[in-house]
Amino acid sequence: MIIDLHVHTNRSDGLYSPKQVIKAAIKRGLDGIAITDHDVPPPRIRSDKILIIPGIEVSSDRGHVLILGTQESFRRGMPLRELIDITRENSWIIIAAHPFFIHNSVGKAVLKYKFDAIEVLNGSIVPSFLNNIAIRVANLLKAPVTAGSDAHCLDIIGSCYTMFSIHTHDVDDVLEEIRKGRTRVYGKPDFLKNIKCSIRRLPISIRRFLRNKTLRFS
Repeated sequence: MIIDLHVHTNRSDGLYSPKQVIKAAIKRGLDGIAITDHDVPPPRIRSDKILIIPGIEVSSDRGHVLILGTQESFRRGMPLRELIDITRENSWIIIAAHPFFIHNSVGKAVLKYKFDAIEVLNGSIVPSFLNNIAIRVANLLKAPVTAGSDAHCLDIIGSCYTMFSIHTHDVDDVLEEIRKGRTRVYGKPDFLKNIKCSIRRLPISIRRFLRNKTLRFS
């Protein structure tokens, strides 16, 4: 199975609706996607043509993490330790998203906290050395690895993906494969597509920055 484990929609800072994202993923030939919008619970949406994994990208106190398998929402700035405990109690998966990106990443905390997996290929991180650092750290820790496009535009979906040897329609089966480290990662960021997408998303990015700044000092 080919699954993009990190995709955004217009429910947070993506440009397209969940239905449009799912349609694009099917057209690209993916077997599954994880919709992981920022700090909002996933849409309750199903498809007979593709596996949809519910998830969320949470802004923890140490940086962004992906939680897969949940329909819940979490408050911004939650302690990472608390988030890890919650995922363990509910048999969800917690992944260090783009752990060495310049901002909004857990950074060296990936060495201190026990994640279920580390995202080692992120399709929106243009400098390849940042993904390479994540790969080296995951190898050092012998941690399971995942890949996702981090797509905010349709043409980036599937640029990085996780390969599974199983074929299933059960989300729990996929989570278990990640937990056991039975994954392979493929793909690379597309520089031009990311630049074009960033320009189109600029108004959204500015609004999110101003809102986050207001929340931080309120």
